[in-house]
Amino acid sequence: MQEVKQANAHILMCGDAGYFQHIAACLVSLLESNKGIQFSVVVAATRSSEESNRKLQGSLRRYKNIDLRVVHFDPSCLAGLPLTTAYPSEIYVRFWVEHYFAEDVDRVIYLDGDTVITGSIEPLLALDMGENVLAAVQIPGSDRPQRFGYDPKFGYFNSGVMVLNLPQWRAINAKELLVTKAYSMTGKLNDPDQDVLNICFHDRYVRLDYVWNAISPFFKEMNHLALTKTEIARVVRDVRIVHFNGGAKPWHYLCFHPYAKEYLHCVSKTEWRGFRPSDYSAINIIKKKIISVLGERRSGMVSSVVRKFLATAP
Repeated sequence: MQEVKQANAHILMCGDAGYFQHIAACLVSLLESNKGIQFSVVVAATRSSEESNRKLQGSLRRYKNIDLRVVHFDPSCLAGLPLTTAYPSEIYVRFWVEHYFAEDVDRVIYLDGDTVITGSIEPLLALDMGENVLAAVQIPGSDRPQRFGYDPKFGYFNSGVMVLNLPQWRAINAKELLVTKAYSMTGKLNDPDQDVLNICFHDRYVRLDYVWNAISPFFKEMNHLALTKTEIARVVRDVRIVHFNGGAKPWHYLCFHPYAKEYLHCVSKTEWRGFRPSDYSAINIIKKKIISVLGERRSGMVSSVVRKFLATAP
């Protein structure tokens, strides 16, 4: 009889078949960086296919420290929840986290698919949650607390990486609370699921160090982070989880994020190895070379020059 290994960590990721490549890359980075931890991973998907499931499972087959389950989520449960043009309905699937794990699971780490893990996550497993519902990283300088009418001292967290306290989540019926609040906020949300999480739990979360969810502005020369250069440099140096939030995704050819190469390296170890970005073209090759020399802050100027060149070319 095959030995069943006890999971040291439970992970939740959500998406659809189109995101499985990125989920696979994230999980490769997680497993490569945490070889001493046994993982139980649930991918909750609204839409998948036999091919996408096969490729995801095949991408991770060589790793012995993971038990992977792809769970179908009925998209009809998401009907009517408020959205913006930037996000699909799948952003809400994580609200159902308690349904994906057994009753005796008390801690789940949620990861967005546009993240890569660069170090050990053991501190998250030992984190004292107390009676807090979750742990997350604040976005420095966010004005969302004022916009949503709660005390700015609580800050506003990014929900791309969260440690979820399932006993508390179940005790307060968090899913119903969040879904009800989302319906009541139609037309008032920018990042719908994240806004709702903050509105409901701004005073019930553990604040994590920025290294656990280093969003893209940390890696830009020009940013609006309300932090000193010394603090930003520390986060970049010690980062544990890189989050490619915003529009600059590492699967785009014109992505200049310094960790885009790490994403591509992880993809090369999956069944999606050899993929070509949808924006890969001769003109973008030229544009990327010019921007690499002049610097990303001049990217707008470069794009304008290239457009004018194309307009006048015979």
